[in-house]
Amino acid sequence: ALPAPVDLTPTQPATAETKTSQLVIDATEETWVNITDNSGKQVYSKVIAAGTSETVTALPPLSITVGNAQATSISVNGKPLDLSAHTRDRVARIKVN
Repeated sequence: ALPAPVDLTPTQPATAETKTSQLVIDATEETWVNITDNSGKQVYSKVIAAGTSETVTALPPLSITVGNAQATSISVNGKPLDLSAHTRDRVARIKVN
């Protein structure tokens, strides 16, 4: 029974570093969402039609820009993001770790 914890120890940091986040984006009106990762690489950019939902899986930390933020809701791993606190002129800019 002792070798199992020893074998798992080296893989734990790698697992933590590569843990992806699942974002669910719901649009009640047409909206635009852009997501970039920590290196600045664009991982998602799309206009989402009214009444539709998109699911995005990406490696955090992420920078998310949402046009028409009032008509958009985003949850990360099942937890809703508060876009209103990050919205100016209908555009929300938020970082997710």
